[in-house]
Amino acid sequence: EDTFHIKTDVLPNVIDYKRFKHAQPLERYQNDNVKILFLGRLVPRKGSELLLQAVARLAQQSHIPDFEVIICGKGPLDGKIRNFIGKNKLQHIVRMEGFVSEEDKPRFYASADISVFPSSGGESFGIVLLEAMASGKAAVLAGDNPGYRTVMTPRPEQLFDPHNAAALTDLLGQYVRHPKVRERAQKWGTSYTADFDIHVVGKKLEAIYDEALRKRRNP
Repeated sequence: EDTFHIKTDVLPNVIDYKRFKHAQPLERYQNDNVKILFLGRLVPRKGSELLLQAVARLAQQSHIPDFEVIICGKGPLDGKIRNFIGKNKLQHIVRMEGFVSEEDKPRFYASADISVFPSSGGESFGIVLLEAMASGKAAVLAGDNPGYRTVMTPRPEQLFDPHNAAALTDLLGQYVRHPKVRERAQKWGTSYTADFDIHVVGKKLEAIYDEALRKRRNP
């Protein structure tokens, strides 16, 4: 609008809200541990290494509730990540699930208490954040990159420096230790993502087309 001086309507990317909202947790993760989920390609940009560095720090802290980490994805860092897990004696905490299909993805999101997306950049928009929040089960923590910042603008406190493992450790620690902090983020995410549902945005898009056609017929 500022550049071309044309009034515009901006609509967000969409998700199938109900598909994620009604997903059921996987039976093997129905326990009392706080579950931390990473889902993405195992490449440097996506930040799986940073998350595990933070997890290793967190595991050394005292008075931390029992927690486990679910790593979903495949990629060239797989071997390096497994070596890190072994070297830091995290085998009892971290579970490598490998590639997760689109069909199974909602159930993994629904199994998590905290979903972490430490991407350092290259994200045009945070669809994965919306999908995880739509499950209603997980507090979402995201790397502070332009694409993810667009989605998390109402809750900047859930963003972190994707190059700073210590900062992620501190933030993750707050969410692992305090159920009420997780619950607030979970409730906000469920409500917030409802507006990104394909049926909600679709109706807005139809209204824009209808108005454009009306103006063309009646200039």
